Parts: sequence; C-alpha cells; structure tokens
Amino acid sequence: VYVIVGGFRAVAVTDALQGIVMFFGTSIILIGTIVAGGGISNIMNDLISINPNLVTPFGHEGNLTPAYVSSYWILVGIGVVALPQIAVRAMSYKDAKSMHRALIISTVVVGFIMLSMHLTGVFARVILPNVEVVDQVMPLVTLEVLPPWLAGVVLAAPLAAIMSTVDSLLLLVSSAVVKDVYINYIKPTASHKQIKRASYVVT
Repeated sequence: VYVIVGGFRAVAVTDALQGIVMFFGTSIILIGTIVAGGGISNIMNDLISINPNLVTPFGHEGNLTPAYVSSYWILVGIGVVALPQIAVRAMSYKDAKSMHRALIISTVVVGFIMLSMHLTGVFARVILPNVEVVDQVMPLVTLEVLPPWLAGVVLAAPLAAIMSTVDSLLLLVSSAVVKDVYINYIKPTASHKQIKRASYVVT
C-alpha cells in the first residue's frame, strides 16, 4: 500500500526508518546475548571449552580458508552494490555532498550491524548449544535472552530488512513494466498522467 501510494519517496523514507529499527534491534540482541552469557570473558571461555575453533575466523571445523572468509565480506560489502534493489536507491541522493555523507554513514551502520550479528551468532552457541538449523538462531536467542515485549521489538528488525528489500524490488519491477513494456510497445505517446496511472495499476 505505501509503495502504491507514495512511490519512490515512500520507499526511501520507510527504508530509513527500517534501517533505524535494524540498527537498534541489532544492538539490543547483542547486549542481551552478552548479559545472558555472563559477559564476553565467560562466553569466550565457554566457546573454547565447546570447540577452540569457534573463536577463530575459520569455522567450527577449522576448514575455512582466509580467501573464503574474505570473499564473504567482499560479496556482502561490495557485491551487493550491483543488486537492482540497492542500485535503484542511488536515485534518491539529493546531491554529491549527500552521497558522500551517505557513504560514510552507511559504512559505519552496515559495518556495525554485520559485526554485531556475526558476534551474536557465535555467542549464541553458549546459550543455545543444541540448535541445528542456523536460521533459527536469531529468533530463538531473542526469545531466550529478552523479555517478551522487547523480543517483539527486536524481531521487527529482520522483518524491516525483508520489507526494505521487497518494497525496492516491487518499485523496480513496476517501473520496468511501465517504462520498458507500456511506454515502448503499448503506448509510446502516453501522457504523464497515463504513465502515473499505469504505475499505480502495475504496482
């Protein structure tokens, strides 16, 4: 509904709000996990007693190479820039100064979220040692270490991440249909009003 009504501006605004939710949700779950584990020193000692490889960057079996680990960070840190739902957001920069400021802010924010989520995932091994499905770690540790009302707020963070991706993809697909199909093949002489109406309908 908000993409249909607000278009690109709505996506940009809600993405900013969802980013704030993700940032604070990540902070809360990391702090909650550290407190539940009795502090970082206790967590590290417990991890070493479970498996010394858990405190290395090379996996619980110790078989990940430095090149493999680095490739993940390159993929997530640089490769995602080429994704359509990310690239389309470059259209929202007001000017070059805003873009440069955004590069600094987003690097800090995304770096914090990535590092915190990785740490939470590793620290959670102490609190939930028997989790077999990796994708269950975050929701289960959230429910384990936080009071129910706060767990609800924190679990909004992954939903915010999903929404921020889906709304951009929805906008991208509807734009592609209108610009590439409707204007090129169906009605090349369409007025601005007709294009706007077609965008609403397709979205």
